[in-house]
Amino acid sequence: MRTLALIGLALLVAVAPADARRHLKRPRPRQGFQMKVGRYTVQPGEDLEVCEYRRLPIKKPMDVQAFTLRMPIGAHHFAMWGYGGKITDDSQFPKGPVENVGCQGVAKDDIFPQLLIPTQSPNARLRFPEGVALRLEAHQQVWLNPHMKNFRDRPMVPDVRFNFYRAKKGSVKHYAEALTFGTMAGIHIPPGGDQTVTAEWTVPIDLTIIHLATHQHRLGTDAFIEVVAPDGSREKLVESHDWEHPE
Repeated sequence: MRTLALIGLALLVAVAPADARRHLKRPRPRQGFQMKVGRYTVQPGEDLEVCEYRRLPIKKPMDVQAFTLRMPIGAHHFAMWGYGGKITDDSQFPKGPVENVGCQGVAKDDIFPQLLIPTQSPNARLRFPEGVALRLEAHQQVWLNPHMKNFRDRPMVPDVRFNFYRAKKGSVKHYAEALTFGTMAGIHIPPGGDQTVTAEWTVPIDLTIIHLATHQHRLGTDAFIEVVAPDGSREKLVESHDWEHPE
């Protein structure tokens, strides 16, 4: 099967119902499965990103055709990362959600894990193109990574849950792989000034992109992604002037 690129760099900030359970029905076992992030608390005014180690509740490999996420008001992003290290003893990992940005370095032998599901709107459904699926392994080790801000005047225990929907048997022709690239360091904005930061990535193989997005935080004013051809010509693919709701 040919590998397609599922590149996700950003999650649109969206307003979702406070009680996600009322709006995300659990799929039947033959249709897929639902998972929920463990219990944690976001204090009033707090901006908190956590990471939780889990195993997928599937006994056999599964081809995913669609993914649905629900998060409460204050959601900034959610990502699911795959653990790529060699530790198989679950007791060697933290129990429950721990504060961390991007699940980096939570496991000592996997500093930057592999993105599985691209960040997206917390109140939307991602459906892969016909014939395309994401491959999940039985009891796969993953990291759940929600980012929340509490706009309330009291502590909040967010309900973050998501569904994976199984692809129809025999329908999958291509598998999607998620990639993330960009600039996470070297950001030093002078007082009252601005800064432009650029990141480059050389594509190692031919790719078919099926999802592409930018990611900024509150001080971001503009972000764009462009392709630079071997002859030096450029083609802009994505541009966003809204850090909170990028297209």
